[in-house]
Amino acid sequence: MIKAIIFDWNRTLWDKENGALFAETKDILEHYKQKTRLALASNLEGGNREEKLDLISKHNLSHYFDLAEFQEEKKDQIFEKIIQHWGLKPEEVAIVDDKAKKIVSFGRRTGATTIWLKKGKYADELPDADPDHVIYSLAELKRIV
Repeated sequence: MIKAIIFDWNRTLWDKENGALFAETKDILEHYKQKTRLALASNLEGGNREEKLDLISKHNLSHYFDLAEFQEEKKDQIFEKIIQHWGLKPEEVAIVDDKAKKIVSFGRRTGATTIWLKKGKYADELPDADPDHVIYSLAELKRIV
């Protein structure tokens, strides 16, 4: 049973190219906030942590997340930190990201559920192995978790 969802920020919840939230972001977060723990896990990608946290606060998203980790380190390390902080087993966690290569290897190694949001810049970047689920919009997440 999935007890927590870790979301990527850029191009998953936030439309980086257009500087706006994706239309379904708040609806998805609202849907899951009462059911499960939520976290953000993202590489800094040239920005700084405070800028991203300010952006999340500006869009009234902070209250949805139990944790927000923006680091320079590899995504696997961020996922592990969050899972350990919660005291969960990886198989109790789902990870949603627009970059399948970032999540599939972690999921295969640990047992976490991997959900590839296949749209935008990385939609054609195929992973080495298949993710557990492929969705084309965040709204589709409701049929999985």
